[in-house]
Amino acid sequence: MQFRRQGSKIQCIRSTYSTELKRCKQKLIATVEQDLSDLPSDIPEILTATEVAELKNYLANLAIFKERQAKIAAILAAPGALDAIAVALMVHPDQIDQAGAHEIYVGLAKVAKALKKIGYPKSTTTSKE
Repeated sequence: MQFRRQGSKIQCIRSTYSTELKRCKQKLIATVEQDLSDLPSDIPEILTATEVAELKNYLANLAIFKERQAKIAAILAAPGALDAIAVALMVHPDQIDQAGAHEIYVGLAKVAKALKKIGYPKSTTTSKE
């Protein structure tokens, strides 16, 4: 079974050997959404048990890959997001209350702890802004 991503869908392609053509023929068997948590009920009727297992494994690996990519994107966007938060707080200080400020401090402490744990201690240089 081969899988091809087409937009938000996954195409399931079965390859079978043709003795007349002396090569494999590919046939599109099923199409499913790639963000599925459970397979549609008609899929086990279309695919063999082995193919269903392969599809489930493929979708699980795809979900892991997407989650990893989202985490990497969050890391790369963090400096800009923190800068935007600082600017927003200076421009609209009335839009935050004590509980919100506390949550921001807690989040910043978690980030500082994670940075320290992976080997990036607090920088000795500070911004003069």
